[in-house]
Amino acid sequence: MKDKYDNLKFYQKLWDAGLSQNLPKSFDLDSYYDAGVIRKDDLVDGAYYQGDCRNSSVALWDANGNCFWYMRSKFSDAYKEKINHIADDNGYDLFMPFQKLDDVDVDDNYKIGA
Repeated sequence: MKDKYDNLKFYQKLWDAGLSQNLPKSFDLDSYYDAGVIRKDDLVDGAYYQGDCRNSSVALWDANGNCFWYMRSKFSDAYKEKINHIADDNGYDLFMPFQKLDDVDVDDNYKIGA
């Protein structure tokens, strides 16, 4: 599985478009989509995605919950945590998915409930 730092072209596109993690709420989502972020309508329920947020580079899409889930490690504990897609900005950290992963490519440490 690729690490988020292997995707320098993706981040270069975001940088070239003048995008950053600290954008105002009125930022242009189309710029993110043009740079490779997958739209919510194109996500597959129950699939893992490589992407980016503050605490993980892999998350599971839950269509019924309209959110991603990822395994968060903190102080030697691991627990699942919910996070919104970049299109659903709620003022907290957001997940930007840019590649669907096959189950065999997902390390057990990232799997929900593994």
